[in-house]
Amino acid sequence: MNFLLALTLIVTISVQSRQENVTLDPCNDFYDYVCSNDTRSITELNFTSLFEDREILNPNISFPNNGTYITLDQILSPYNLTMWYMAVKLMDTPTVGSEHFVETSREYAKKKNNSERFSFAVEKLENINLTSTNIFYNSLYANIEVLNQLNLPAAEENEFLHHIFDLMKNNTIEEIWSSALSNESKKEFEKELSKSKGFFGLLDYNNVTMLEESKLVYEAEYYRLKSLLSPDDLDTEIAEKIIRLGASDTAIKNLRIPGYQPVFLFSAFASNMANEAFNQNSNIYIGIVTRNDLQQPISTIADTFSVLAHELMHFVYPFGIRLLPSNVTKAANKCTQDEVKMMGDSDAVKPIDGWFSENITHEDLPNLLGLRMVMKMVARKSANEEQLKNALETILSGLCIQGKPKNSILPHHHPFEISINTAVRQYPLFSSLYGCRLGDRMFAEPEKFCNPLGGDVNLEDYKIKNDTEDVGGFFNYIMDTANALEQKIASAKEQKIASAFFCFISFFQQLPSD
Repeated sequence: MNFLLALTLIVTISVQSRQENVTLDPCNDFYDYVCSNDTRSITELNFTSLFEDREILNPNISFPNNGTYITLDQILSPYNLTMWYMAVKLMDTPTVGSEHFVETSREYAKKKNNSERFSFAVEKLENINLTSTNIFYNSLYANIEVLNQLNLPAAEENEFLHHIFDLMKNNTIEEIWSSALSNESKKEFEKELSKSKGFFGLLDYNNVTMLEESKLVYEAEYYRLKSLLSPDDLDTEIAEKIIRLGASDTAIKNLRIPGYQPVFLFSAFASNMANEAFNQNSNIYIGIVTRNDLQQPISTIADTFSVLAHELMHFVYPFGIRLLPSNVTKAANKCTQDEVKMMGDSDAVKPIDGWFSENITHEDLPNLLGLRMVMKMVARKSANEEQLKNALETILSGLCIQGKPKNSILPHHHPFEISINTAVRQYPLFSSLYGCRLGDRMFAEPEKFCNPLGGDVNLEDYKIKNDTEDVGGFFNYIMDTANALEQKIASAKEQKIASAFFCFISFFQQLPSD
């Protein structure tokens, strides 16, 4: 069977299944309406624990010492040591808020000289578990194990997914320029967004040989540094921590991946094993494999669009608040907070007491802005309202949470189900598409639409245009784009085996069937 035809059948069947569930009302709880029929089987990977106290293998390289030793502050500069502390702290304790790292940076900046800065970094490191400083070495092991299981063609960048990233980035810039913001703010947002880069876990820079070489570099550097320290220093736990971080620093640089800071690459390769997505210093990481059912590629692509939209909108909330008028941000926060609280308080599954916080609305606003942007994109490739509805349900089907009770508390986020229902309720065409009326939980009156970028909501932006060619809906169009991109790449690189589409689709072709 033609592969694109198979994907079309998957979408058709899944949408029909959701529509046949008459016991659930999309106007009451859209998340439940879609996700009660979630048939995905999220990818499970077998790998080494990142927090295992694994012994560092000896590479059988001799590092003789003539009796001259270095001091601990010669392994890493105070600045780099502090940066590695924060990277490890973020991985070890995900419940630590951004305010901790802001405060750490402020304290570091107050130190007068390198001696004080180094002492400050050491003091911070003393509060980190020793096993946590082994995260990067363990992540190299884990990535090698998983990539050998998946047996993917090696690629530096998955061209199809980076095409999607560029598409989403350009649409985010377009969304900014179509807003009521000042031209000065629009130019600044465009400048910041243009610098952003995407990194797709296990699909970018997935050459096993490269990772094996970096593991060897880590091991060699670890034992080289140990040979340079005095016996007294080697007896201390802090020395072991600094040596491991020094070896991590050298091994990451050996990866020779351009355009990303070492701390970002540390987080990215460690996050390849988890259901993660984050925006760090203009670099956006998305773990495609660990978030999705690889037998349902359209849901996977839909999830990718949603998560990218969310992370790109973080350039506005919270990173770009300084570029927004204060009255706009104040009104947007108040509107979104009211919406989220109402949706949570009226949910049939009550979240635990204390679930709501005004301080984390910056995670709900990107959901709202991101969904609106994606649905504008959908409208431009939809020929009828049924295709709009199918696309919206496909988007949400890629986001359904598995393995946790509904409305579970997430660190620094409101319960996801509540936040995404809020975003759907705030999609301006939702009520008209599903026939929701005043009094329905998911119905939002137009005057209650939030305006995070200022100005008024223009319904025409979300509507189907009369002259739209019927391409079978938005996600069919995206898959057709993938085919076209594959052919273009094949003609440009005749000797290249792993084309963009092949690299992405090879997951689904190589996985064993149940």
